[in-house]
Amino acid sequence: MLRQLPDSVQKLLLRWNDTETHLYVLGKGISLRNWVTFCAAEGALDGRRRKLREIAEVLKVSVPRASVLLKNVRNRLVGNDVGRTQLGLLRDYRCGRYSTL
Repeated sequence: MLRQLPDSVQKLLLRWNDTETHLYVLGKGISLRNWVTFCAAEGALDGRRRKLREIAEVLKVSVPRASVLLKNVRNRLVGNDVGRTQLGLLRDYRCGRYSTL
């Protein structure tokens, strides 16, 4: 299945190993391990897109877990808050409350 990524994410994939890109990705809450895995899945490393099974073998996780990791990275980069965790929602709530103090 081919997915169209926004232009901003495609620009990040072109400069996947820059320091500025790493800082941006870390600011979005994505670990560098998951970022490199996402780049491998999208073919940014060497032009060859990796399959979920290959990624799962490298990460030593199941194929469904690898799919969830990649989906989480994609959602954080695009800005979809669908994959928010309970802890992330709690932090956002507290941040809003503390800013009013």
